[in-house]
Amino acid sequence: MTDQGAPQPSPAPSGMLERAAMERVLARAAELASQSSDVPDGVSESQLLDIAKEVGLPTSLVQQALAEERTRVTLHEESGMESRVMGPAAVAATRVVARAPDVVLAALEEWMRSEYRMLEKRRYGDRRTWEQRSGVFADLDRSLRGNAAAATLSRAAEVSATVSAIGDGRTAVRLDADLTNLRRYRRNSGIAMGVTGVVLGIVPVVLGATLAPIAMLPLFLLFGTTPLVGLSIGGLAMAKAHRKQAERAQLALEQLLDRLEHGPLPRAALGGGTVPALAQSVTAVAQGVRDVARAVQDASRRRAL
Repeated sequence: MTDQGAPQPSPAPSGMLERAAMERVLARAAELASQSSDVPDGVSESQLLDIAKEVGLPTSLVQQALAEERTRVTLHEESGMESRVMGPAAVAATRVVARAPDVVLAALEEWMRSEYRMLEKRRYGDRRTWEQRSGVFADLDRSLRGNAAAATLSRAAEVSATVSAIGDGRTAVRLDADLTNLRRYRRNSGIAMGVTGVVLGIVPVVLGATLAPIAMLPLFLLFGTTPLVGLSIGGLAMAKAHRKQAERAQLALEQLLDRLEHGPLPRAALGGGTVPALAQSVTAVAQGVRDVARAVQDASRRRAL
């Protein structure tokens, strides 16, 4: 009689492996390769494509994975109380768009300059970085924007774009935003509010203990507890509000990718020629006036509601 509880032998291997079995074999082979000294430290992209063909992986998907790997940016892994309470100091978004790399970079350069009012910081290879514009008018323009996500992104310390061609007119795009300045401002403001609460809370208690009768001490304690608790809670809320800022910046990056994928692109990005410097200045001023007027209209509409 056969023991029903005994492990049954695996079926005899055949010429084909199921997907789950293939993934287990490849994962185990990669693990063994990492432990072996006979395996080379790396392979060329053409060799990797040949290996992918051998295991039945579509070439287009491997090319996309290679392009995404080329756009990958190594970020410092955050840990500690600040990141857990306040949220990340950097956000990123990636997507594959049906545009050529030069078209993608040209569109992003135009949008960052004319709409986000950011200055080009560095230009190297397939990577561009922009930094926020400083000054009273730049701050006013950002504060009047109707799009809160775009306003938050324009206040980032740095925004970067990395592109890599996949083939067939497609491009892997990665956008990153450095929000360390925004998180630092929230943190310092929260600490200042909490310290103010502590000072305002201690003063009545000290005065009550030194000048007032003992019977009046509970009243002074109440006066001290109110600002201490209120401002401490307010300081914590101020610090935690950075997480909402990070979410808005993330949304702004996704909106940029949406425009690259579906929206109309600027004329300069489509090879419409270089706009003269004077025309650029006039266009920038006109766009600024339109943005201010639109922001005022939006504010009036919200007030009326």
